[in-house]
Amino acid sequence: MQPFDSKIQKVIRKFSYPVWFVHRDSKTLCTCVNFATKQPNQHCKKCLGTGRKIYIKKIQAARQPFRLSITGESLSSEYNVYTSYYTLNDVNAAPYDLFIDGNEVDVIQDRYDERSNSSESVYYRYLVAPKKQNKELFLKMFYSIIGGDR
Repeated sequence: MQPFDSKIQKVIRKFSYPVWFVHRDSKTLCTCVNFATKQPNQHCKKCLGTGRKIYIKKIQAARQPFRLSITGESLSSEYNVYTSYYTLNDVNAAPYDLFIDGNEVDVIQDRYDERSNSSESVYYRYLVAPKKQNKELFLKMFYSIIGGDR
């Protein structure tokens, strides 16, 4: 399956571009977390309101939104149902880690190591959903930390 694998990797390389990846350390709580309510401070710049220690890095990824079109009599709409990101390198992502792509903030729901006939992973696929709560505040804090590189 080597030719098949290399063709998939070629497509991912072709459509990849830099995006930000935010990994939430599941073992380390941020100091902003209220220990009575277990809620993080949404204005905390150390954890970006996630309540966990975070690691930020820029990675190469290809993004593919999946849209649903609804048409009918005097009705036509398109909805972004979910999105997948594809990478050639494993970024050790876990559920609730984040991808930031311009003004889009996507929360990882699931991760798949995609293989063909070999035991080696050919590429990695991350199923994500858009961040809905405090997205604007999150982006403002994020870009103030990294220096405004949108």
